[in-house]
Amino acid sequence: MTERTLSLPQVAAYDPERMWERAFTGTTDQIRHVRTALRHILRDCPVADDIVLLVSELSANAVAHSNSREPGGRFIVRLQHVRGEYVCGEVEDEGSDWDGDLGDSARNASGLFLVLNLASACGVAHVLGRNRVVWFRKDHPAAGDQARAT
Repeated sequence: MTERTLSLPQVAAYDPERMWERAFTGTTDQIRHVRTALRHILRDCPVADDIVLLVSELSANAVAHSNSREPGGRFIVRLQHVRGEYVCGEVEDEGSDWDGDLGDSARNASGLFLVLNLASACGVAHVLGRNRVVWFRKDHPAAGDQARAT
């Protein structure tokens, strides 16, 4: 068993405005609860729509393709929002036989394809035996980019 290194960058102290974590039952009806929670947390974030989409897709993958879908299974969503800079998100599932190769697994318009194309950075980590974390970082637009967009 390997020790887990937190994929999300560390902050000096727990700050509920910046860090959020919640476990969900591994069923498809939970995806809407993920989206609702994230919309509330990210209400003023300029990349909120992308974050909600990416976490929803990764959550759906956890429910559809991992052991999280088994009776009693669950998946965990974690989010870190550093205002004005970036949002990091991750979904931890209960593992599967997937090799974790994002590039080989991403099909056109699939959730992993979206992660690879919308995130500033992304990856996969195996933790706690078979558990797996798919993570991403999405940078906020630069101040100059925001001004040009308006």
